[in-house]
Amino acid sequence: MIYYGDEVGLFGKNDPDCRRSMAWIESDWDQEIYHYYKKLIEIRGAHTWLSRAEVKVQKVFNGLIVMWLESGDNRLLLVANSQGEAQHQVIELKGIKPASVMELITQKTYNIEENLTLDKIEETSILLFKV
Repeated sequence: MIYYGDEVGLFGKNDPDCRRSMAWIESDWDQEIYHYYKKLIEIRGAHTWLSRAEVKVQKVFNGLIVMWLESGDNRLLLVANSQGEAQHQVIELKGIKPASVMELITQKTYNIEENLTLDKIEETSILLFKV
């Protein structure tokens, strides 16, 4: 869930300082976070089927979650890391033909054979692949 101000890095601490007034001056916004949210919204708009997608969790391990979002012939692979940096993760891709896949947020290309190998997954990051 996204609360107001998340998309601009609105600062807050513990209750009662958990949510401050919205920062309306753009120069006060965290531009990196703002552009990240804009990219996620763009991806969501380009894949309207996501609202009907079935979620299939493939792996949960030490803060890392790998899941498939599927609807008909549409499939996205989501890899999320909620903890420290993860090293050398191999994600099994049953039924996927060898190819290059692009991570939708960073636009980085990965080559896959039978599995997707990620040498490094940054701390608190999300990777999203159209496969």
